[in-house]
Amino acid sequence: MTPRVDPARVVDASLNVGTEVAEVVVDLIRLPRRLLRMVDSTEALLARADLLMNQAERSLEHTEGLVPLIKQVDRLGPDVAELLRVTDEVRRAVLGIPGVGMLWRRGGTAPAPAGAPEGSDQPAR
Repeated sequence: MTPRVDPARVVDASLNVGTEVAEVVVDLIRLPRRLLRMVDSTEALLARADLLMNQAERSLEHTEGLVPLIKQVDRLGPDVAELLRVTDEVRRAVLGIPGVGMLWRRGGTAPAPAGAPEGSDQPAR
């Protein structure tokens, strides 16, 4: 005996399958547009990544040039302190030369007293 087929069930099943097929077809139709958008955004991302890599490479080149200078910064403080000490000694020695006070006055400024802080030279009176 052959099983009896209910025509209403066959129609419902066919409609359900047809609806599912239509949804898949619509998705397949939209897929190329989505892929094109993805390709466009991927191209833009790759262009930005390339630009970023070029900038990073330039920054690295600049940094490599600065590294030797940065390594010498720790010596800068003692060197500047020594330079200031020697400059003060030279200033005191020059002030000890006879006639220097008169030359300072002629130049428009008087020398600061021996114990005065730097930059306190007073205008001549």
